[in-house]
Amino acid sequence: HELELAFCIDRSLVHARIRAATIYSKTSLAEAIKLINDTLQLEGLEKNASLLSEKSRLLHEAHDLAGAIRSLSLALEYDPKSVAKQNTYAVLLRESGEIEAALSAIERAELLSQKQQDHIFFNKGTILGDSGRYDEAIAYFNKAIQLNPSDLSIRWYPAIYALAYHNYREGWANYEFRFHKAEAVKRLELRVALYNH
Repeated sequence: HELELAFCIDRSLVHARIRAATIYSKTSLAEAIKLINDTLQLEGLEKNASLLSEKSRLLHEAHDLAGAIRSLSLALEYDPKSVAKQNTYAVLLRESGEIEAALSAIERAELLSQKQQDHIFFNKGTILGDSGRYDEAIAYFNKAIQLNPSDLSIRWYPAIYALAYHNYREGWANYEFRFHKAEAVKRLELRVALYNH
């Protein structure tokens, strides 16, 4: 019973520290990072994947990309099946220019995911695009759009790629979607319905 109680206290402490760090991050990133680092020094919490993930987020916010990658890499050692952490890790690696490592990380996230997730497909599309594999990138963007057709952010990259490769009809449709969302959703649904019949 005492061990179970101690675990609950530790877990509550971790969540309280993460919430506090989130509040601090709005005023002082340095204080938030210090709070997370102090918590990670407590016995039994040095391998806490949630704390390490939060530290990664704060370091990224503080423009310490290398530190953010190191912290999230460590979090993945302790929580290797986390789709969200794997996806974020891929995004950080892409941002740092480590395209092949990013592609490996996003593929792990895709394999770990029990269902298709639009953000994983979107991120894989951006990574493939960065590696010069534009046709594959557009295919992944289209998968993301099929899963979440009303998300404006998902449509930006495929619009740019399609326009760059002279596919003006699709490119402008995705680009203009931002300005005429409701109307564009109806046109898209009609186009999908016609295509499926």
